[in-house]
Amino acid sequence: MTARTVPRTLRALFEPDPGPAAFRAALASLRSASTEPQHPVYSTGSPKDLSALVERHRGAAERIRADLEFWALELANLAEGFEDGPPRSAEAEAFLREGSRFRLGHLLTEQPHPKTSDLSRVVDRDVEEGLRLLNAVDREIPPAFSRAAESGVLDPAVDAAAEALAAGGRIFFTGCGATGRLSLLLESAWRGFWRRAGRENPEPAARARAAFSSDPAERVLGAMAGGDYALIRSVEHFEDEESFGRQQVRELGVGPGDVLFAVTEGGETTHVLGTAWEALERGARAFFVYNNPDEVLRGVERSARILAEPRIRKINLATGPQALTGSTRMQAASIDTLVLGCVLEAALGRVLSRRLRPDDLSALGFPSPPDDIRSAARASARIPEWAAAAIPALARLARIEARTYREGGNLDTPRDVEPARGFTLYLAGEESALVLLTDTTERSPTFALPPFRPVDRPEAKAPPASLILEAATNEEAWCRLLGREIRALEWQAPTYRRLLGEEGFARFGGAAPAIGREAVLRFRIGGEGALEERPLGRGNLLVAVGMEEDLEAARRPGSLLGRAFARAEAEGASRTWIVVSSRGRSRAGLLPHDEAVLVEGVPRSPLDLSRSLVLKLLLNSLSTIVMVSLGRVRGNWMTYVLPTNGKLVDRAGRITASLSDLPYEEAVRLVLSTAEETREDLRAGRGLPPVVNLAVVRARLGVSTAKATALLSLHRGLLAPTLEAAEAFGGMAARIVERSLEAVPPGERTRLLAELRRALPLPGDLESALERRPEAAPRLLASLQSLAPLPEPLRFASLPVAPDRRKA
Repeated sequence: MTARTVPRTLRALFEPDPGPAAFRAALASLRSASTEPQHPVYSTGSPKDLSALVERHRGAAERIRADLEFWALELANLAEGFEDGPPRSAEAEAFLREGSRFRLGHLLTEQPHPKTSDLSRVVDRDVEEGLRLLNAVDREIPPAFSRAAESGVLDPAVDAAAEALAAGGRIFFTGCGATGRLSLLLESAWRGFWRRAGRENPEPAARARAAFSSDPAERVLGAMAGGDYALIRSVEHFEDEESFGRQQVRELGVGPGDVLFAVTEGGETTHVLGTAWEALERGARAFFVYNNPDEVLRGVERSARILAEPRIRKINLATGPQALTGSTRMQAASIDTLVLGCVLEAALGRVLSRRLRPDDLSALGFPSPPDDIRSAARASARIPEWAAAAIPALARLARIEARTYREGGNLDTPRDVEPARGFTLYLAGEESALVLLTDTTERSPTFALPPFRPVDRPEAKAPPASLILEAATNEEAWCRLLGREIRALEWQAPTYRRLLGEEGFARFGGAAPAIGREAVLRFRIGGEGALEERPLGRGNLLVAVGMEEDLEAARRPGSLLGRAFARAEAEGASRTWIVVSSRGRSRAGLLPHDEAVLVEGVPRSPLDLSRSLVLKLLLNSLSTIVMVSLGRVRGNWMTYVLPTNGKLVDRAGRITASLSDLPYEEAVRLVLSTAEETREDLRAGRGLPPVVNLAVVRARLGVSTAKATALLSLHRGLLAPTLEAAEAFGGMAARIVERSLEAVPPGERTRLLAELRRALPLPGDLESALERRPEAAPRLLASLQSLAPLPEPLRFASLPVAPDRRKA
């Protein structure tokens, strides 16, 4: 019996002819639980006396009702809801009518991975074992790379990129969400190569630059759906519009002689497909990069069209399901970054090998031969192994970070209850800042965490983890992060109207979103005073992240790193490191710390791909395990995912349907009605509502969004204990009533049940019932607790008891 069925069961038991039941057994059961066991109604020894006793003691049925009240009413209260199904809304009906293009549950990237199906339980038992499960899925990346390399599918990409670079063309990477961030990461890695080469090997670098007709650092560009603003904050529904992708490509000036890689893990993101079509129409060579089998994608009309277009080359990098169901920021984004980075590196090596001596190529970090993509694939096999070596230390750091948030108590409250406790500050080295920002940004939509807070919204809820890097001003910090000036979208309302039409513009919100350069700069990631704004006292965590040379350079006197660690030591924050080193033995371990995650001996390459990927795997695993530890994953389902676009509405609907036994259509209606009812909290900056959790509680228990919020809050927003407590409570209430009425002789029950039914209406609202009888609350609580032990959070769930009892 599920909690959702209990209210109907309880009501059925009080129908006019409930079947045989022993009122004597009922009264014996009630007497054992009652706070007044000597009341005359409990002392009868003969069923024939019961009617007379009820007549003589007119308050007896009311007393019986009072003892049953606590058991019955809370579950009866849960039946507020959906006799005719979840509430309908225009948004939900439009999605179900027109959103078949977002029905993506059949895609491999949306399937649960069998290796991690029990991830949340494993992590509850052993954090290190949970990290090993994630690493086991990461180990599927190198074989997929090798299959693609050996098949020859990557050779045309290397050829096209090398030809474009040699002839003065440019290379573009486009993506959305995780693939948008990897597009910017590839651009940053390319720019980083030229910056490092000029600093560390100036003469070979000068000869390399001379191989190009213009500044080679400007020849690779990444474009993310929503522009640079989307790097740090999601732009709702941007990925659903093909016209937006086309417009961004037009503004970048893509044309003949250029090459564009359109990257979408699922293989179906409308915005990204638009970039491929626009590049093709503008005379550029286009490659479509994706992570699902072709036969599956042919069932998605927009994907089938692009697969059937022979002028667009295809690169299938399917690795299978993700370690977290649907979380393509993990294995899919990792293999895309690795493979496309190696393609770019091989193309550059081929161009330079025609102009430079072998010793110059070697000095710049190129292997011999410099364009062998198959050798690069074989070398990638060690990346998950290097990450695995750090698992014991990473597990200790994960426990520290999870404890920081748990003890801070801020994650599941509309306002921070401890504004000076419960926060993590990440310090980023220049070479690793974008990898780190990508991971911290992606925590927000994946786990419903408050996003980075703009400086002009001090009343908004603070993110649990933030990042700063060393720079004189915030604008300089952004430029150092990106390796270039900010490239944001400055579109105004007429542009959106032209791209969407009037009706589409109205659905989009009827206004141009503020996602331009000034909006980016509202997020402070560096500059004077940035460190002082962050809490670093006891109960907080400081984490320095980077390549070893990043952190060594930052240790100079007066550096941000030195000041942060000195302040953390003085004020009591925990101090930790995550360092990836190419050396066999790292000096970073000598720096003062409470915990250090050190990966040593990872070789460098021109774009530093291996070290970047090791760092990415470490950060993805850390953030995932921390959130699993805090209950934001159930099994390997992201129950805190936010339905901010069509694909995520579909995913949230599938998760809700899976966890609540609802049909998909009802689950979508429930998700979208919950999202609408909690939207004001989102706009007001009161954190991100756990829409899926709320929807599941509403479905399983039949309650309103407000009631679901209250129930979840009793259990720190966690789905499993909320449902388990309701399940235990509901099952116990039903068992009490069933046991009480199971064997009444037919001749004795009619009048008694009629009297009891008159005295025992099941109100729809527990609070209003207790408001009418506040004196009953302590006795009802005592009756219930004498019957069976209860989970502590449940005991004081809804009763108007004294504050000290509630607090207990």
